[in-house]
Amino acid sequence: MSQNNQYFLIINAGSSSVKLSAIPENISYTYYKALIEINNVTGEKILYCKKNDTSKNFSYEIDVFSIISEWIKVNNLSIKAIGHRVVHGGREFTELVEVNDNVIKKIDNLSIFAPLHNPHAASYMRSMIPFNSIQFAYFDTAFHSTIPEIAHRLAIEERFYQSGIRRYGFHGIAYESILHILKNLNSGLSKKRIVAIHLGNGCSMCAINSGKSMDTTMSFTPLDGLVMGTRSGSLDPSIVNYISQYYNITPNEVINILNKKSGLLGISGKSSDMRDLIIAAKNDIKSKMAIDMFCYRISHYLHAFIGLMQGVDLIIFSGGIGENSSEIRNKIIESVKWLGIENIDYNEEQPLELKFKKNNNNSNDSNIRFIHTNNSKSSIAIAYINEETVIAEKIKKKLKNS
Repeated sequence: MSQNNQYFLIINAGSSSVKLSAIPENISYTYYKALIEINNVTGEKILYCKKNDTSKNFSYEIDVFSIISEWIKVNNLSIKAIGHRVVHGGREFTELVEVNDNVIKKIDNLSIFAPLHNPHAASYMRSMIPFNSIQFAYFDTAFHSTIPEIAHRLAIEERFYQSGIRRYGFHGIAYESILHILKNLNSGLSKKRIVAIHLGNGCSMCAINSGKSMDTTMSFTPLDGLVMGTRSGSLDPSIVNYISQYYNITPNEVINILNKKSGLLGISGKSSDMRDLIIAAKNDIKSKMAIDMFCYRISHYLHAFIGLMQGVDLIIFSGGIGENSSEIRNKIIESVKWLGIENIDYNEEQPLELKFKKNNNNSNDSNIRFIHTNNSKSSIAIAYINEETVIAEKIKKKLKNS
């Protein structure tokens, strides 16, 4: 590899893993990827390298910074800048920001909103200081800063609103990736009325008009909105108090149950994995109910967002379930067929044109697959998103303009 190549190192830190992406300065779609898994009990760590499908074990006394340093050295990577994906930016951060002591402190203070993510992001920002590379942070909540007050405000007392309790929304970088893909098509769709449906273990939807977030299903935290893998989604807040009193457990324990033992897992009693449930649903009523409730809630918000924007020009799916499950997509689109919206029953075994469009410097392959019929009143598509390149593009632009 040429010594002249420089890379943007993108770090996505969670409570038990760290995702690494080293993206060339020209934002090529081909880049280095690695995953560090951390055993929070023993402190042991495993580095998985995607490029050559290898893994390496590290004992508890080896810190993550040392592992990242070794990975960079082995791959002969020259780091131009470091970017961190941060889940919650609160009201403070609505765009890419250069990391300094004050920024790290503010991200730490926002940990009350995202206790499983923000503390780790702040920790890795501190640990990467010895690299002597400029660092940036970008936030999952930033894209939703355009949501109007009528939609982001909750019907609570003014003092609570002023303290920062409001709808923030999440998966914002994923939605920006969708818009990036659409812009590369030069079709004008990125400026139209879009309902984006991001379905993975965590799920959310976003109403996008003229390239801006108008409303979204997740709220103050990622617990609100759709039925998810292990999260309940929207429910009556009084239920927390009722369960706490009736089952003699603390409110925090109830919230933990709603986050980690509810959703598809809670309904089915079997699995949080949609693939397992689709197989089980043939003979299991609870698994079928989990799938039906999952799709019902999506249909509920889909109709709401179409009404909000007085129509829809594109319904677009992303995330593991959105990309791969034709059964789920079919059930969702079935609910809007009365609006003249129709999809092709597409799955990976069926031949269908895969549209690729390169960006202006011919280095970043963005892809999208359209699955609507010729007679459909709205376009329907699957987007294969890339959040890391969104952050890298923003860093590149920031450095160019500074």
